[in-house]
Amino acid sequence: MSSSTLLLNSEISIPSNNFKYTTKSPQKWSYLSNFDNPKPDIHFTTTEIISLTGREYFSHNVSEASILGGRSENEDTHSYFKGSFTHFPSGTFELFCVFDGHAGNQVSKWMAQNAPHIISEKLEKINSTEEIIETLEQVQEDWQQQMPNYLRGGCTTTILITARLTDIWYAYVLQIGDGEVIMFNSQGNLLPQSTQLIYDTASQTTRYFDDLPYITTPHILTGSIEHINGPEYNQSTYTSLDEVNLDDYKSTVSIEEYNEWKTVICCKKLNPEQILLYPVRDGTSTSWRFKGKVQPTRATSTSFSRGEKVCSSGVIYKWVLGSDTSDAQIGNLKFIVACDGMRDLKITDEKIMGQLISNPTKEFQNYFKNHIFLKFRAKKFAKWEKTHPRPPKSSLLSEKIAWILEAGKSGGPISKDLDYPWRRSIQEAHDIFKLYETNQKTMTTAEILVQYAAARGSSDNITAYVIE
Repeated sequence: MSSSTLLLNSEISIPSNNFKYTTKSPQKWSYLSNFDNPKPDIHFTTTEIISLTGREYFSHNVSEASILGGRSENEDTHSYFKGSFTHFPSGTFELFCVFDGHAGNQVSKWMAQNAPHIISEKLEKINSTEEIIETLEQVQEDWQQQMPNYLRGGCTTTILITARLTDIWYAYVLQIGDGEVIMFNSQGNLLPQSTQLIYDTASQTTRYFDDLPYITTPHILTGSIEHINGPEYNQSTYTSLDEVNLDDYKSTVSIEEYNEWKTVICCKKLNPEQILLYPVRDGTSTSWRFKGKVQPTRATSTSFSRGEKVCSSGVIYKWVLGSDTSDAQIGNLKFIVACDGMRDLKITDEKIMGQLISNPTKEFQNYFKNHIFLKFRAKKFAKWEKTHPRPPKSSLLSEKIAWILEAGKSGGPISKDLDYPWRRSIQEAHDIFKLYETNQKTMTTAEILVQYAAARGSSDNITAYVIE
């Protein structure tokens, strides 16, 4: 088994047998693009972990990818670490980390470089699985204390830990923000749920669920908060929380969003004045946020002094995967660790992602299904298709994407919707899939995942691990 780990487009390498990380994706696009002439520096790598004696590490194959998507700069970073437990000779763990930066990549870069070490130094010394949750709670305070105050911006933090102390495999997730971790079976389906432990480090509450799939919940708000007797009874924004009974309010979306709102406005880092705050709609989008703050209700950032007031306490998930002796069961599990760019504008969901990591060719046939452009410009497309027939379902994916690009040209139904970065993101996806479909290029599972999201119209940076 190789003692080193390769990451996508590694910009800075830390001298370690267990750890390397990347800070950004290439700034150029596909050389087939009509918009950029220089040849791109695009490299997608696969980390292969081969078992020596039994299943030493959970993962057998890891692929990773990070692309600009519809942005002009990639603020995402990601990192991987593998280690062992001091008190358990056969015990091992792996960390898969995705950090989605906002207002630059200074914080996400620092987290990719430092968070795995902060976690592993504590994790390798534990005496039982019960200490893992305590460790993940403590490390959040550690990196907040160690992070230099001069760093600008912040990031969301999504970390999957697979661990075995004796003969049982566990998965732990630390989520701060709107990234996600999803677990599938080999067919790309969500698994039937057994008891799942979820611990919120902000409210210090533990909940147990036995009716949820193995998928984390993003820390976002998608609707308004109102008084239970109607919005006309809402107390004024900035009212002291001492004068507010939060139980008199509800979310117009779900009890989960109400609980998130209640938790984060009581967080003294996000809301140091401890005043009543309501989420407001961000223009005409589906995004809701507290005025003047980032969209995710939780994020990792530096001190208050730079105005980056966010709830930096995350939620920890504990999933029991199975026994080391049941390798067939363990071997069927697949994970995706991704930033929110995978779901930007609702261009994918867990069903699409599951299909992409199990049977991508089948999913390619469904490219037009619920496509964001076809949905929101339906009348324009209906008229345009009379002279520009839509490619059939059985056609190559690259042909379908080319048709969408044609619709973005002058006079097309989406010519006024696609800005320069967005259009070239779709162009890049077209070019790469065309090479793939003509056997001129191989693609890792993670590369297929992120490029398909770009092809479907994601306007964000897109970063993902696929663990098999």
